[in-house]
Amino acid sequence: MKKHITWQEVSDLSITLQNEIISLLKENNLDELELKIDDERPEDVTYVLDYNERFDSWTEKMVTHVGLSDDDLYLKVYDNIEGEESTIYASEMSLATRNPSWLVSIRDNMLTALEADRMLELLKKKGRISLDLSEEEELNDNIFPITVTLHEGNDTPRIKLTDVYLSEDGHLKADGIDAETGEKRSDFYVHAEQYTDVFHFIGHCI
Repeated sequence: MKKHITWQEVSDLSITLQNEIISLLKENNLDELELKIDDERPEDVTYVLDYNERFDSWTEKMVTHVGLSDDDLYLKVYDNIEGEESTIYASEMSLATRNPSWLVSIRDNMLTALEADRMLELLKKKGRISLDLSEEEELNDNIFPITVTLHEGNDTPRIKLTDVYLSEDGHLKADGIDAETGEKRSDFYVHAEQYTDVFHFIGHCI
């Protein structure tokens, strides 16, 4: 027998998710958090619908920031068509801040951004983090704590991580050894879905 979800249950879920988002900001002493926009993974970005009074229609907008103003949760959103940024407040009872699916996606985007910020700050302080292996040690598979799928164009090799660092323009990069060929590979851009593995690698090294 199917269970019908009531509007009250949807509303309660929305409030719970809003409180989770607010807690993430407060626990990290943040008034505002910029979400990481990965140009190569646009599907990870959260889009919400917002009413456009000028055209009397609903417009899809990209969430770029989440913040708090006097305990009022807000979203900064960007209209890719109009090229305009605007702010949506939870107190306005907007669909954008009450849709559970969007709120879950925003919360997950926040967790990714917070994880990335922690890694970037650590790398700024410590510089390159490396296993510092000898050529002989590189032949021992048991030495490598993390093997992860990385991307280089259409190539998606499994890489045994050896180094993590910041590029000159501040992007998170990784080097390692191809698990299939044994070839040393370098200069991989680290995407959001690899943050957890890279974070564990850093934790193993320090």
